[in-house]
Amino acid sequence: MGVLHKFCRSPAGAPRAILAASTRRSRMQGCCRGFTLFELLMTIALAAIVLTIGLPSFSGTLARNRQHVEINALFHAIHLARKESIRRHQVMSLCPSADRRTCSGSTDWSSGWILFNNSDRDSPPQVDPGEAVVLAHAVEESVQITANRRAFTLRA
Repeated sequence: MGVLHKFCRSPAGAPRAILAASTRRSRMQGCCRGFTLFELLMTIALAAIVLTIGLPSFSGTLARNRQHVEINALFHAIHLARKESIRRHQVMSLCPSADRRTCSGSTDWSSGWILFNNSDRDSPPQVDPGEAVVLAHAVEESVQITANRRAFTLRA
């Protein structure tokens, strides 16, 4: 048979010619299509090898990401303390806290921190009755944060 020209639309909408050797269907078009058992096993083996190599490095990436998230949260809390001190014209204190209600007085910020309105300006800062806690943050257990300060006190 001769070569036939068929026209179809391209994704852009312009017609284009497709050359077909014949109009009859080949024998393989009517059969079921799929993968052989060998192809499937080779694909699974290759995927297992790639995952075995890639997962240990991915866990390190996840650990670094958790650490960056918590450090950024601490920086955000410091900036929030500064902003609230200026906005309220009051003393704001940020300190590590394990129970989200009182300052722990240590340099270990791994359990979390609180930001509160330190109206009596005590040093080291402690949450007294009537002082509102503005922010209480809990740190993920797998992250260790140690600072050289026991608290941040910002005055307007």
